[in-house]
Amino acid sequence: MSIVRRLGFGVMGALARPVRALSDNTKLRVLAYHDVSDVDAFERQVEYLAHAYEPVVPPFDGVPSSKDRRVWITFDDADPTVVSNALPVLQRYGITASTYVCPGLVDTEVPFWWETVEHARSLGISDGSIPDLRTLKGWGDPRRREYVASLGEMIRTRSGQFRRTQITSEQLATWMDSGNRIGNHSWDHPILSTCEPAVQESQIAKAHDWLVSRGMLSDATFAYPDGDATETAVDTLQTLGYEAALLFDHRVSSGLPSMSVSRIRVNASDSLSEFKAKVSGVHPALHRIRGGS
Repeated sequence: MSIVRRLGFGVMGALARPVRALSDNTKLRVLAYHDVSDVDAFERQVEYLAHAYEPVVPPFDGVPSSKDRRVWITFDDADPTVVSNALPVLQRYGITASTYVCPGLVDTEVPFWWETVEHARSLGISDGSIPDLRTLKGWGDPRRREYVASLGEMIRTRSGQFRRTQITSEQLATWMDSGNRIGNHSWDHPILSTCEPAVQESQIAKAHDWLVSRGMLSDATFAYPDGDATETAVDTLQTLGYEAALLFDHRVSSGLPSMSVSRIRVNASDSLSEFKAKVSGVHPALHRIRGGS
């Protein structure tokens, strides 16, 4: 992080306490993590949340708020480090959280599609002409899948099959047995807006059925893959009885239940000042003013 950026987050972090004091106590912060590779930084964040906020998980009715605000910790993609690294920290502070799972990748060594793209780029495959992720996200789902599959084949030819360890059913059971929650994150993390309606419905329903059949769907909540809400997805979720669906828009939530719950994007590696600035709402507000997405 540059010196200017570090100083900026230091100032915003210092504003976190007065902002919390002046804020509406009924608001709910929903934090969106992914992997937890920096355990020490993550523990500093969790310790801060335990003292400054009231960590909660659904359902929220009747949960007292003795601190300035309630906060809900969520993890997208169910990375194995959520269980191996985050869970012991959460247990030390008596905090429960939610992780959102793509069942099509559970118990496999299949990478997420963007990981294949980045690995191919790191190997110099395709003479550096691989489109950036933003461009690929705009492609139709069949076209993107075909292209990523071709990259995977080129990787295999160049250096062997590209693998990554995904979360296991046993790890998910450990997560649940510890009182934590599991939610639906689609079958294999497509960009829903680039899928035909029938594919969107299948992505949600297939993951739903997998989780329900194993007794793993803790709450009727869904996290849109890539934060990508669509009308078809909302209709499908409501038909299946879901009560809330989570975005990835780096905003403070306006309330539950809703099919467009805002979340604040955080990283387990964020410095404490950066983390405070994000959770307080200062950084999300400035990010929005600057036209961030």
